[in-house]
Parts: sequence; structure tokens; C-alpha cells
Amino acid sequence: MKNRAYYIFLLFVIVLYSCNQNSNTANTGTKNSKADSLCYASVLGSDSAKLVLSDQKGIINGTLDLFFNDKDDLTGKISGSFKGDTLYLDYAYRVGKKTEYFQNPFVFLKKDGKYYQGYGEITSTFGRTHFKEGAPIDFTKGFVFSAVDCK
Repeated sequence: MKNRAYYIFLLFVIVLYSCNQNSNTANTGTKNSKADSLCYASVLGSDSAKLVLSDQKGIINGTLDLFFNDKDDLTGKISGSFKGDTLYLDYAYRVGKKTEYFQNPFVFLKKDGKYYQGYGEITSTFGRTHFKEGAPIDFTKGFVFSAVDCK
């Protein structure tokens, strides 16, 4: 009977130790995912913007903050993917200090290590906005994001 109790106790210790090892590995993974983020900044006239991107198996996630001189700032999260050299994103954002979130599409052209914001015709299908297929997108009028150190 003593041997049986000993083996049960030993099994309990091994399982407990194994569980602790898995949680340490998960914490390390979280730190590495933050280190994999790339940061960009842009200034356009008196307005500025900050873009943080993280690529996780082809899915791009991050944040986009737009700071305007003469209107409320936009802060939010982005998610999307590349089609060739063009990054299509859904932007869920807040206006100023309001708690309500809005959602709009964003598009960027990646060229020479920079991201060029695009403007084009937007349409809505089943309540979801997106760039109109086949309509031209102008990448010459918006923010141009250059790489910066993440802070």
C-alpha cells in the first residue's frame, strides 16, 4: 500500500511540474510575438500617424493611430492580409474619446520598405464596407509610413 501511495504522489509531482513548464513556455511566446512587431510613422502636413504591424502566418494584425490637427484623433486595431504588394485591412477604430467603435477598410501599398496609404471608392455589401472591386486606388495623397523603432 505504501508503494502505491508513493507512485501516486510521484505521478502528481510530475504532472504538476509539467503543467508549470507549459505555462512558462506560453509566457515566452507572448514576449516573442511583441518583439516581432514592426512600427511605422508618418507626417502629412500638420497631421501624423503611427502604424504597428505583426505578421502571424500571413494574417496581419496591429494598431493604427491617426492624429489630426483640426479634428478628433482616430485610434484602433487593424487586421487583414496582403494581395501581392497591397495590404488590405479592416480598421476598427474610435473617434476621439468616444467609446463607440466604427469599422472601415484601409489599404496600403508596400513599396521600398514604406507603406503608402490608398484612397479609393468604397462600397457596402451586406452591411460590410470594402473597396469597390475594379475601381482605381490612389496611393499618392495619403500618409507615407516609414519604419521607426517600436517604443
